[in-house]
Amino acid sequence: MLKIVVFIDWYKPAYKAGGPISSIYNLIELLGDEMEFYVVTSDRDLNEQSALEGLKYNQWVDQGKAKVRYLRENQEKRRVLKEIVGQLSPDCIYLNGIFSYFYSVLPLFLFKNYHIIISPRGMLINEALKIKSFKKRCFLLFMKWVKGYQNVIWQFSNEEEYLEAQKSVFIKNYYTIPNLTKRISVKSILEKSSFELISVCRVNEIKNIHFFLIVLKEVDFECNYTIIGSIEDEVYYNELKSLIKELPPHVSVQFVGPKPYHEIEKQLAHSSLFISTSRNENYGHSIIEALGNGIPVLVSKACPWIQLESYHAGYRLPFEKSIFLEKLKDFNEKSREEKNQFKKGARAYYQKFANPIHYKNSYIELFEDTA
Repeated sequence: MLKIVVFIDWYKPAYKAGGPISSIYNLIELLGDEMEFYVVTSDRDLNEQSALEGLKYNQWVDQGKAKVRYLRENQEKRRVLKEIVGQLSPDCIYLNGIFSYFYSVLPLFLFKNYHIIISPRGMLINEALKIKSFKKRCFLLFMKWVKGYQNVIWQFSNEEEYLEAQKSVFIKNYYTIPNLTKRISVKSILEKSSFELISVCRVNEIKNIHFFLIVLKEVDFECNYTIIGSIEDEVYYNELKSLIKELPPHVSVQFVGPKPYHEIEKQLAHSSLFISTSRNENYGHSIIEALGNGIPVLVSKACPWIQLESYHAGYRLPFEKSIFLEKLKDFNEKSREEKNQFKKGARAYYQKFANPIHYKNSYIELFEDTA
């Protein structure tokens, strides 16, 4: 049985970092009966100063099908990493992300004699590189100079991510395999009579929430818009609050902060339409989870999911406010029967394109390639 050590900054029960945590957890749940997974992670959630409660730290504990080591801050040392990997002698080391010193960069240099897979998690896409651009570009130039990525295997979630990453890093071997959502069973939808819109995302400029708020200024019908996620950029958040004050009285917007998945599912059950106007969406866990829960989506062209309209699962649109407004109005005016057709289409789309079982063999091949 292959033994794989996973390095990631945050892991369940942490949830505020969103997609990467879900991807790794869902991967391990899919393959955990056929491979041994050991996850090395921090003791806290994203942007939190205090440690997660109720956990045992600095020792292996069961979390789903994985063994997880939650490291206290005073344990985040190269000596500890060497001890962990030395004791386990894994077949493969799986790194998530690019720029984390302790959970990405240090393991890459310490364990270069091991088989290493790197999943950049969208960090090499141009829009992501614009944030703290100088620092990131300097680091990537340094990595080229020292040939830091010479012998790794890359895992990208789609071909577009690979093409953009090529501009910044050396790529010799790579796989293109979508990230994994959880397996979602069919549930009843408890939609309210009002038009309920929902987004699940971190609040920062890349998520482009202001674009949709400007669209809502032109809406002539009653709707409620709920945004679930961590506020990462206070300046941007204050700009959004100013925009909300300009909305008509029949449009309501509320930020409710980050929520664990089971609470998000409850909110989705009452929603009419999922919204994402992100300028950079490498995979879009929240989009796929909405579809799996039978919620149609209205997303930007930066999202990788295509053919939504042909499956009656939603719309993928260019960044033109008039087009977003038109589709929003169109969906609101649909009959109950038409909306139910879209709910069925959303579930069908998830089953066809995002059900994790479709990608099981591809992930097995990825890890066996390093054995």
